[in-house]
Amino acid sequence: MAEAQGDAKKLVDQLKANPQPFLVHHIELGDERKGVAAIQQIFKDSFPQMPVMIVSSSPKETMIMCAVPKGHAKIKASEWCKSASEKLGGRGGGTDVAAQATIQGDKSKEVVDLTTQFASVTLQ
Repeated sequence: MAEAQGDAKKLVDQLKANPQPFLVHHIELGDERKGVAAIQQIFKDSFPQMPVMIVSSSPKETMIMCAVPKGHAKIKASEWCKSASEKLGGRGGGTDVAAQATIQGDKSKEVVDLTTQFASVTLQ
């Protein structure tokens, strides 16, 4: 967990130097929901207006946690999360501002690719 937090803080510094319209970030925390939520909070605190998706996986499952600032006009957390979970046979749900899903097996690369593509198109 400490290593993941350090990596997240380094990425925060990089994003401050080179701002992005959204973040999709894969971390190696397996199915540690509290750890994934803590990493997500680092980004939410640092970039309160940025949609953030954190993806973590183990051989058993891939977990997605998504947060979108309230009132964001272009992207909804539930739709962003579903852009990968529904295509990969996962389950989940959420609201316009927060969503999560799990998918059987390690599908982290596919999730990152699908959700990055969805956000890129949606936020154009």
